[in-house]
Amino acid sequence: MSRTSNLLIRNRDFRLVWCSQVLSQAGSRAFFINLLWWIISSAPEVRGGGSASTWASGILLTILGLPSVLLVRWIGRVLERYSSQKIMVFCEVAGALLSLVVFGLSVSGNLTLGWVYGLSGLIALCQALVDPALVKVVPELVEEADIEAAVGLESSTQALAYFSGAAIGAIASGILGFSVTTAINALSYGVSAFMTSRARFRPSSIAANHESTERGLSNVPSSQDGWANQVGPLLKAFGAANVFMFPIFLVLPLFVKDSLQGSVIVLGLLESCFWFGLVAGANQAWRLDAEGRFLKMSAILFFLFGSLICSIALNPSVVWVAVVLVCGGISAGLVNVKVITYFQIVVPESARAKFFAQLQAYVAGAQPLSYLLFTGILLVLSPVHSFALIGFGLAMVGAFCWWYEKRMIKFNAAKLLEIGN
Repeated sequence: MSRTSNLLIRNRDFRLVWCSQVLSQAGSRAFFINLLWWIISSAPEVRGGGSASTWASGILLTILGLPSVLLVRWIGRVLERYSSQKIMVFCEVAGALLSLVVFGLSVSGNLTLGWVYGLSGLIALCQALVDPALVKVVPELVEEADIEAAVGLESSTQALAYFSGAAIGAIASGILGFSVTTAINALSYGVSAFMTSRARFRPSSIAANHESTERGLSNVPSSQDGWANQVGPLLKAFGAANVFMFPIFLVLPLFVKDSLQGSVIVLGLLESCFWFGLVAGANQAWRLDAEGRFLKMSAILFFLFGSLICSIALNPSVVWVAVVLVCGGISAGLVNVKVITYFQIVVPESARAKFFAQLQAYVAGAQPLSYLLFTGILLVLSPVHSFALIGFGLAMVGAFCWWYEKRMIKFNAAKLLEIGN
């Protein structure tokens, strides 16, 4: 039995929170994948498709990433002022109510792009509070020895939710329709709020002095003074990688519709391949010993993912795209778990709320930038060639990580010689 599955069995509180987030985020992903399909196939404002549907899809995905960036300071203050449990329950209840509004507008025939943009932005604001709260809350639910296993499960939460949400949501929409899928999403938020309210949250099990940071992590600073310098390069790599990773979910619907002549079910199954791979990578990350060489590990995995995405231009078939997305998901899952575990151990308790809000903003900040960029690119390049550009960008992020890691080794060696003299 793996460490992660064992943790779910023996820790009731973590199990409740984890299951609630899988449920609510699965419903949310089913909702948003169907919104994208509704935009490119049914929205009154984009009849005729072409550039209108491309811009409409890009604008929606941009809006989803804005709250984490524009409100990062406010989100940090909220995380400091209120308990993680209250924030998560409140946001899930709000998400349920907002989804019901979308359902009502859809059933009455009054749903327009304006309503979709506004309500989706509010739902994204709720998620912008939940995401950093979920990362911050790990030490409040598990013991320090279980942190890596918990991070592995937490990193797979979104992946597992998106995997099931994309597949089940697309099939449900194809069979039951958009409105029913929206109602299911509202129900998932409500059940999630109830489950989270039943969990018990405790004070963090990580001591503020971070004496444990020296344990088995050769590149982790032994004092609080250097932690910000240590995490900086990884934050930059995360942000840069997401500039090229997020557009996959903008290009994929257009690729399925225009290049494959597929349906929403094909879209859901292909997207679920990526999240399935991410689940697999996250749950097996504990087997990978990075030995503190997080930048080197990230370099190899980003370069591998980018090379595979580039290959879609050579073989744009359903089967090969599915294989590429699974392998890419595995790479992303491994990077997520190892790096976020590192952050959980290194960042001082006093800085955790603001840091994880900043981390979410740093990663999500790439979302509106990348969606706007690739919305314009898709007006010039085909979806297949856009995949090649995405792959090249990810490979370059891997090359940057490799170069920076070598630079840091030389810098540290020079410092040691200076101290020795």
